[in-house]
Amino acid sequence: MSPQAQVAVPTLPMLVERWAQVVEEIERGYALSFDDYLNDLDLRQLIARSVRNVPPGAREQLEPLRAQLTALDTRFVAHTEPTPECVWGEANAEDEGWSPSGEWWYYRQPMDHPEDW
Repeated sequence: MSPQAQVAVPTLPMLVERWAQVVEEIERGYALSFDDYLNDLDLRQLIARSVRNVPPGAREQLEPLRAQLTALDTRFVAHTEPTPECVWGEANAEDEGWSPSGEWWYYRQPMDHPEDW
């Protein structure tokens, strides 16, 4: 594979940094489309899955990142409101096994978002 064709694989810290940017966008008033928002929530899902898959021996090293993620999630919750259903739709939630208590980010929307959602 040529160097031009190589794709950088994001690390967990890189994913959390992008989540920080998403949270900042939501705090300012989310101006992007609903599809962009769904993609941003999928980022949070990817982070959750990545954290769950860290080998037991390496989990202690994740504590600073977990603390950062907890702070970001608190800010996210403060600037979003619960939705009556999964934002990806109930059929997707059932297929994926998502629940408001587990994948709670899929059950929230920004308080300030475009009207055409």
